Amino acid sequence: MTTDISRRNFLKGVVALTALPAEQLSAFAIGSQADNADPVERCLEHIRSLQLPNGAINIRTERNVPTDKPVSEIVKKRIADDTWQAKENHEDPANRKIDTIRVDPYFSHFAALALLSAQAHGHKDIKNMQAAACWVNFCIRAQDKKTGLVFDHGGSLSKNTFKSKDRTDAVDSSASVFLLLAERYQQEMVALPPREKLEVEKSIKTANKALDPIYPSQEKPIGDTEGSLLKEHMKELVAAAKLCLHAIETVQKDDGLTVAANTYPVKFLMDNVEVYGGLIAGVRFFERAGEKEEAKKASDMAQKVAEGLKSFWKEDQGLFAWNKQGASHYDTALKVSYPDELAQLFATSWIKADPEVWSHLKKEFSADDASTPEHWLMAAIAAKDTDQNKYRQRVIDDMATFDNTTLCYRLGLGVLSLLEGRSWMPSIAEPEKALGSNRGKE
Repeated sequence: MTTDISRRNFLKGVVALTALPAEQLSAFAIGSQADNADPVERCLEHIRSLQLPNGAINIRTERNVPTDKPVSEIVKKRIADDTWQAKENHEDPANRKIDTIRVDPYFSHFAALALLSAQAHGHKDIKNMQAAACWVNFCIRAQDKKTGLVFDHGGSLSKNTFKSKDRTDAVDSSASVFLLLAERYQQEMVALPPREKLEVEKSIKTANKALDPIYPSQEKPIGDTEGSLLKEHMKELVAAAKLCLHAIETVQKDDGLTVAANTYPVKFLMDNVEVYGGLIAGVRFFERAGEKEEAKKASDMAQKVAEGLKSFWKEDQGLFAWNKQGASHYDTALKVSYPDELAQLFATSWIKADPEVWSHLKKEFSADDASTPEHWLMAAIAAKDTDQNKYRQRVIDDMATFDNTTLCYRLGLGVLSLLEGRSWMPSIAEPEKALGSNRGKE
């Protein structure tokens, strides 16, 4: 049996799963149920519960097979996915709980972004900074120095089979979201009091002990001087960000757009929106780090992406295309939730909030039963919809059903959308705000 668990196929399942009523979702949720009534705090607790001792953030906890209730097709696919992964790890799928870990850096970056967003928006907690720091540290250690990528990881911790899969679903978006994370992490570390910085450093040291068997440190011992490891850690972050910038550069084409990978030469609207956001964050990051050359390169690349994205708007159809192939072939449709609807929500949030597109979306799809409600909320904010509270409440209602079996991407996106709307990622629609700080924005 083979199962495709790429990010794009996984997101199709996420979109479909979101459409299930809350009672169906709770019918097979087995994860930890945080007692905190605050939806943001609940999600933050669930994210932290998914973190491994080595700093990696698990994609989610596996789901048990319900034996006394009907199971939807979506749930069956999730169970099949978990079972396949267990067999790949030489585990007995019938022996619950499966000792299976899957780490998809793209998804985990969103979880870490949420931890950092909380610091700047009324949910300060040193545990969030420690968790984010350990994830960033994992990425730095696991980053492939040739490609600049942090590959997917998987396996069993108890059987010592946890390792890199030497693959990633999309070069452009994965590297770009890391730049978003690096910039936010740098920003929050600067704002952290000295005493708390030392607490973060201790957490990194502890995580390194668990990480050494997988990625032995090649560096000379730093010593035990307080703050020395953290200083080196931040230097390594700059080096990692440079590698990510280069990774994006390798897939940016003459029209300014990036392909998912040179082996998969499709230019996706959603990926390129993230690339633009990541590059603008990269400008801020490199400027703070004193790396003027990289800051200029990131700025130039971002402007090319912004220019290239203009071609996705199809005036004759009144819609954005969701991908471009070759020199001039665009796919445009508004039939299914993924990718059609989600691409329009991305475009509305971060490219242009066209009133006709927004009106068309609301007619063709219901925010109550389609796509991730977080994206509907962000698009509603961009479109200045008069009923934004309805979309916000849908996010809150959905988050009430979340636990640590929920995809960490949705845990993170829920927090980001409630705390910052769409402003957690720089917007082509608001270039004058793109280079400003995102601390304290709503």
